[in-house]
Amino acid sequence: MKSIFSLSILLIINILSYSQTTFFKYFPSQYSESISELIQTNNQEFILVGAKGPNDVESRGYCVKVNNIGNIIQTLDINSDNKISRLGTINPFPGSQNRFVVSGDQELDNSNPVQSMLTFTVINDSLQVIQTKEIIMESGRRVNVWKATIVDDSILYLLARYDSVSANQVDFIVLKLNLQFDIIGRYHHPSTYPMNVPQDIFFVKSNETIYVYYFGPIINDITSTNNVLCLDRDLNYRYGAPAERMITVNISASPLNDSIFFVTGSAFSNHTADNRDIGLFLVNDSNKTIKVSEFWESYDTLVYPSRGGGMVSVDKKNSVIYLAGIFNMNFDNYPYLTKPTWVQFLKTDFDLNIKGHTLFGGDAVYFPSDIIDVKESGALIVGTRFNHLTPDNKHVNIFILKTDTAGRVLSLPENQKYLMSEAILAPNPGSEYCIALLGPQYKSATLRMYDMNGGTVLFTEIKQQKTKIDLPGLAKGMYLYTFEHDGRIIGRGKWIRE
Repeated sequence: MKSIFSLSILLIINILSYSQTTFFKYFPSQYSESISELIQTNNQEFILVGAKGPNDVESRGYCVKVNNIGNIIQTLDINSDNKISRLGTINPFPGSQNRFVVSGDQELDNSNPVQSMLTFTVINDSLQVIQTKEIIMESGRRVNVWKATIVDDSILYLLARYDSVSANQVDFIVLKLNLQFDIIGRYHHPSTYPMNVPQDIFFVKSNETIYVYYFGPIINDITSTNNVLCLDRDLNYRYGAPAERMITVNISASPLNDSIFFVTGSAFSNHTADNRDIGLFLVNDSNKTIKVSEFWESYDTLVYPSRGGGMVSVDKKNSVIYLAGIFNMNFDNYPYLTKPTWVQFLKTDFDLNIKGHTLFGGDAVYFPSDIIDVKESGALIVGTRFNHLTPDNKHVNIFILKTDTAGRVLSLPENQKYLMSEAILAPNPGSEYCIALLGPQYKSATLRMYDMNGGTVLFTEIKQQKTKIDLPGLAKGMYLYTFEHDGRIIGRGKWIRE
């Protein structure tokens, strides 16, 4: 009996340890690599899809398989001779436990006019190719697969950019396909506006409607530029409407149930239209906003929700929402920024109360591209990392971030603890003041700032989420800082006084 009891305890410990495995890794490569989406397999591994190549232009689609401790264990190149390719989405294949539909696009090298194709590849969890199909699209339009959703286990709705190259116009198209990947319906209303950028697509069962979020005017109305397009199952136009109040770009949505969904995006703060933050909206099937939450509403530091279509995930098991964004975003020399960014991780409950906030990185430029809730616990975020100290090197590489349910990475070695912060100083670099930003999971903290010789230049108690600290007499240079709560460091880093 004692041995059975001991074995049971050991099994429980192993399960807890396995489910709470966390990591924060990036993978330097001779190629420039990017990830669009990811999915978790039934054996607790992850498949990522995207593109790689010697540069951003000469790319080839590929898949990456990552195990539960964050190691790349397999890759699959999906190449075609004389074609530029990219993989955009991955969805479970209905009726199968281990197969997936990967949607992508290809373009003939040096074709004039541009000749693009859609690609559909069915793979299994061993990255074996089961089926492929190519669909030639209209000549002169560049196709870029953005998001896909499968309805009734039989129909795939695909949202893609559909740019007119000759008119230098960004546009989008919605396609309806069966699972033999035949096109059986389409919606495309050629835009008279310079930019109609696709953001996200999903199906609302209660009113049998396909919702398409995009950046651009309502059809036949150029007075609004951030909108939702509503289509029936056959992609007939139902109506268009403005998106949630003050929302701008990089919109992502995720259903809560058959009639209510969450929407996140870059939103104007309540203070001024010149500043933006991450907005989270609870919306019903009549396109009415029920609740709103915003974070951080900072005057000094732009927070941004990163790629539209993949930045919100609903964890129904734990009744929480996970969001990913960018902290310290700036557009100087975009996309090869010259100042570092952080991955901003937010956790809220279903009433949109913010329950946790953690920042990761700060040593490079991070652009998240997708977030999912992990079946066992926590969330997984993927994206690209760029070394801002070498802006002439245009290579970007993959990063993978797995958190526990509290939004933390428990496995960082001591010399990398600075890569995770639940409190931070901003703006960075700063001038005659700084703002101490404290995650809402803490009511107070002690802030210490040191010069490079270890001398204390600031010691103060922080008792609210945002505290402005004037530093008029502080010399220009680099300073180290720590935030402590109950004897534990919850944030650390370098702050530069310009």
